[in-house]
Amino acid sequence: MTHHKQTRSDNCLQTCLASILDVPIDEAPDTVRMPPYRRWTDQKWRAITEWAGMRGRKAVFTDASSRRRVRALEESGEYYIATGPSGNGEFHCVVMRHGEIVHDPSGAGLTGPPSHYIELKEDSPGAGCAGVVIAFFLFLLLLKSV
Repeated sequence: MTHHKQTRSDNCLQTCLASILDVPIDEAPDTVRMPPYRRWTDQKWRAITEWAGMRGRKAVFTDASSRRRVRALEESGEYYIATGPSGNGEFHCVVMRHGEIVHDPSGAGLTGPPSHYIELKEDSPGAGCAGVVIAFFLFLLLLKSV
């Protein structure tokens, strides 16, 4: 992981994405500069998922209320992004691992517990093939029975 520092006061998510995947900040999606401003949209999430997918990763969003998923995330040993309140009243993103902040791109910290998490899981190349393989074998069994 690269410990990038924010290049603007509002690009903590972009900086965290770039830090986890060891790429320059300007290669990560800049969702703050995508309209509509100051509001989260499916289009912004799609920009992140497509960007992660091009790098062999799958972006997974987890709400903090999903205690089981949060616990699994903390126990995974992987780096992930946590979003929560900061000292300036805005939401802020940091990189965490094992439930601890390991990188804060601005140094502002979180003033409360995280509300959301983004995980950039390695996307196994054969993951989407399992259903195809099962369908193929079912097709062969169907042919055999005819």
